[in-house]
Amino acid sequence: MASVAGPDLGQDGRRFSPAYPVVLSAFSGDWTDAARRYRTWAIHQPWCSRGPLYVRDDIPVWLLENGLWVWNRGPSHKVLPGTRRIQEVVQAPVALDWYWWHATPYDTHFPDYLPPREGAEVFRKAVDDLHAAGLRAIVYINGRLWGKSAPSWRAKQAERAACRRENGEIYRELYNVFDSRRAEMAPMCPATALWQTTLSDLVAEVLARYGLDGVYLDQIGHTQAEMCHAPQHGHPAGGGNYWCNGYRTLMEETRRTAQAHPPPGGDSRQPILPTEGSCEAYLDLFDAFLVLDNSYERMGFYDKLDLNWESVPLFAAVYHDYAFISVPTRRSHRRPTMTSGPAAGPCSFTAFPRTRFCRCFLC
Repeated sequence: MASVAGPDLGQDGRRFSPAYPVVLSAFSGDWTDAARRYRTWAIHQPWCSRGPLYVRDDIPVWLLENGLWVWNRGPSHKVLPGTRRIQEVVQAPVALDWYWWHATPYDTHFPDYLPPREGAEVFRKAVDDLHAAGLRAIVYINGRLWGKSAPSWRAKQAERAACRRENGEIYRELYNVFDSRRAEMAPMCPATALWQTTLSDLVAEVLARYGLDGVYLDQIGHTQAEMCHAPQHGHPAGGGNYWCNGYRTLMEETRRTAQAHPPPGGDSRQPILPTEGSCEAYLDLFDAFLVLDNSYERMGFYDKLDLNWESVPLFAAVYHDYAFISVPTRRSHRRPTMTSGPAAGPCSFTAFPRTRFCRCFLC
């Protein structure tokens, strides 16, 4: 095990002493014992300041009562019927996590999502129809990437806020391999005002225009911090805590703007803002966490990389009463390691199950 800290990787030869204590301890037991020991410290940290779920008054009632999340993507005539059918089958409250609702190509032109692919009026009617059927809906946006082919990349000079390597080059990422000519994207530095205002303003506009119950911000709680060396961003080169602090500033403002657009149906509490992953540093800034690790195991992802890993619900063990956790449900070739829903036993946890309903290869 190693821990590396560097406040400024651009200056060689400087001595560094962390401003916080580090405690190591040996113990007898397994990961559940480690989780119990860690929890005694963790729940007293700033990220638990909103308190456990059962004492909070800022959580929408529908989120507390929701029984199943449905993942789907595409136009409303493909998305809505399946979601309604699932609601009929499970006979429980259902919420939709709606991907590719936007007009731009899939995984390419972030953050140019507007207008919706079917137009503003059709999309707003689809959301209203979901609400009329007793369903809830949030939409996908990415929380850290800007597409280099997006019109706004040039219009807003987004390269100024992109994360840069030590040699000055912009980091590059590619997800849509079927459209690689237009799909290259850059991770943005969360310490920059441009990225903070871009994301916060986007969330506010989406909520204000379409009456949604929330916005899912992908990747923020899941991906590692990029070592940004851009000198004009106002943070130490590569090191420091600018990444976490930047996203905290970004999400604090995003939450403030979201409060001005409460969900419909008489519930005055703010729309929800979930993210991907299980990052404790953002526990007080997101309302739910989409945890995918158990799906990686069940799909054989670790085996393909020759990693003899087994997923364990460590995050849930520590923060089960402080965080909503959504767990995808997929067919497993190995025994499951996380329970969806309330269960008995010393090592069981409560999680909101999630399923996907998408029949097409690329909607």
